[in-house]
Amino acid sequence: MVVPNFGRGLGAVGRVATGTALGQGIVILASPVLARLYSPHDFGVLAVVTSLSALCGVLVTLRLDMAIPLAESDDEASGVAWASLLSCAALSLPLAFGGFALYDLAAPSTDAFSMSSVMLTAVASALIGATAVAIRWLGRSRDYRRMARLSAAQGWLQVLAQLAFSTLSLGLLAGLAAGRLPALTILHSAKSGQRPAWLGWRNAGAALSRFRRFALISSWGGFLNTAGLQSTPLVVAAVAGSKVAGTYLLAQRFLAAPTVLLAQAISEVNYSELGHLHRTGQGEIYKVVKKTLQRTAIIAVPCFTAAALVSPIVVPIVLGSQWHHAGAYVAALTPGMAAQFIVIPVSRTLLLLERQGLQSTWELARLVLVTGSVIGVFKVGGGPVEALLALSLAQVVTYAALAALTLRSSWLHDAA
Repeated sequence: MVVPNFGRGLGAVGRVATGTALGQGIVILASPVLARLYSPHDFGVLAVVTSLSALCGVLVTLRLDMAIPLAESDDEASGVAWASLLSCAALSLPLAFGGFALYDLAAPSTDAFSMSSVMLTAVASALIGATAVAIRWLGRSRDYRRMARLSAAQGWLQVLAQLAFSTLSLGLLAGLAAGRLPALTILHSAKSGQRPAWLGWRNAGAALSRFRRFALISSWGGFLNTAGLQSTPLVVAAVAGSKVAGTYLLAQRFLAAPTVLLAQAISEVNYSELGHLHRTGQGEIYKVVKKTLQRTAIIAVPCFTAAALVSPIVVPIVLGSQWHHAGAYVAALTPGMAAQFIVIPVSRTLLLLERQGLQSTWELARLVLVTGSVIGVFKVGGGPVEALLALSLAQVVTYAALAALTLRSSWLHDAA
């Protein structure tokens, strides 16, 4: 048996994590400034647009980007990448308009709907899809240095745009879209052989046929996965108003942004390395998954415990008096964020093993539990803190179940 070089993997995690830290670090550091330039309502509108953009951003690629690491040749991978990009161009505007229309019908009291917000959501959705393609392509070529640069550039450009457009009511939304532009630069400026071939669009149809399960099954599974993460701001805005949703979004920046995105940095490398093992038949996937869960748990427990203790005091001081509830929100979210941090690095292993049906079933169950916990607490008269604590506990249960499913599936795969 050939043992994979996990020293390389750990170095890759370090590079990608550093890029993520640089990008998200500036977003967090700029939050006190942005909190004084924009109102809770502005952040509430941003929360709605961010969630809808993320939901549309999953569907616009038809999830074909996830197949890039699995393609057997660079020509086939190029066809997959082009199929994803063409899908982004075709679906972003219809999905953005349809998403806003449905949300406006479900929550007519939310005042986030406007033609400007729809257009910015469409642009952000297309760029989110292009970013996914760029990351998967860089992961396939194991170019983790450029992946790190992409992560860093996104955060810096987003903050600079939000500061530059602070006199505009939609300045936060413009920054959200601008932060995704570096993906186009990555795809355009890479050397030949390090980017999808320009004539790869000719293979797009064949790639779509070969990986149609990703479009037919994984795309909806990815939508359910993202909905489980992004449904909370939409529900909070619909039930409690945009100001509460804005406070929730800013609280997330202090906790979810640095931790979940660090876990996603590990996940990108992990998915690429596991894809290499799966393609070449090297190593044992179960052992990699188990070791990853152990390492992330050792990091998560002390860090999130400390965050829960200090956030009610520190966060309001940093943000200012109009954000005095944000510290309690952060504390309530810590158990669920810890569970996400532990499991996210292996959360796409089921897709790699082509267990899309099992992944989709879990994602649907999580969506029901997460949204149901938030709505249920508000219905019985609970407040935002109680609702977010219920959400957090639901996340602990669902991510523990995903870890168990992933371990069992990888063990069965290795034993076959």
